[in-house]
Amino acid sequence: MKERTLVNIYSSALERSITGAIIGMLRFMEKPDDPLVMIAADIYNFTPELTKGLAETFTEKREEERAELLAHKFSRIKYRYPRMLSLVIEGKNAIARVKRIMGKVNVRDGTTILGRFGFFHLVDKKNISEFPASCPQNKDEAEAQIELIWKKYKDLGGPLSTSINYSSKEQGMVYSTVVLIKPNAFEKPYDPRPGGVIDMIARTGMYIVGAKVIVPTEEEMMEFYIPHKEKGFYQELVKFMSRKPSLALLYEGVNARAQIRETALSLVRLVYTDNITENTIHTSDTPEDFIREKGVINFAQNPLP
Repeated sequence: MKERTLVNIYSSALERSITGAIIGMLRFMEKPDDPLVMIAADIYNFTPELTKGLAETFTEKREEERAELLAHKFSRIKYRYPRMLSLVIEGKNAIARVKRIMGKVNVRDGTTILGRFGFFHLVDKKNISEFPASCPQNKDEAEAQIELIWKKYKDLGGPLSTSINYSSKEQGMVYSTVVLIKPNAFEKPYDPRPGGVIDMIARTGMYIVGAKVIVPTEEEMMEFYIPHKEKGFYQELVKFMSRKPSLALLYEGVNARAQIRETALSLVRLVYTDNITENTIHTSDTPEDFIREKGVINFAQNPLP
């Protein structure tokens, strides 16, 4: 039976730059012939209202996880709001399968997300668990969380503009850039490369402030790649990018565009390129490119399919 469920990746994972590793584990599934498909993604300002609402969707006895979520602390020096990345996953028996991949924080197991990345620390001589991500445990929770995150609080989704605090010295150097993880890496639901790409970009220290799964039309990709219109590979590139799923990410930070493009050209493409067209990643080159690309993708228009 085909179902929809969520994976919510919390600010502790985003801040520690393990987001890509979590996504990589989620996509490296045990049944590639019966895949779980990421059909939507968005990043949210994780306000107290959204935090409380999410904790209230838990129907099972998960007091430790609920308490950790409600006691969520973050640096007001660096962040106005913590961020949460919400992924919608669809597939046969998706709820139980994603729950199995998520695992339990108290079972140290390298084959599950919480077994690998959940951890414990002492607070007032008490052993406190940290949950970098969670997923619904049953159908009721899945439906409640989709309603809460993707409908009731959708206005808290990206593109975010109020999450990060920058110093007065940094403010004049803050830029945004578009990153596309292309179909050759993304359209195969079991391909772990998107996680690897995100991990590589994380080393630049930039922040994800927008996320969207796109299936663009040919007309949209013609506009997106219009600077290449007179080049011999233009038509092939447009055809390759059209009517297939890609993951679009919006990054922000000090000199973000230059830093991420350098990482894309010198590292990501070096490791992951299949050929000159299927080179896994696109990043904005110039300020004019960024404005056009962001307009084509339209992160603000990101409903659940």
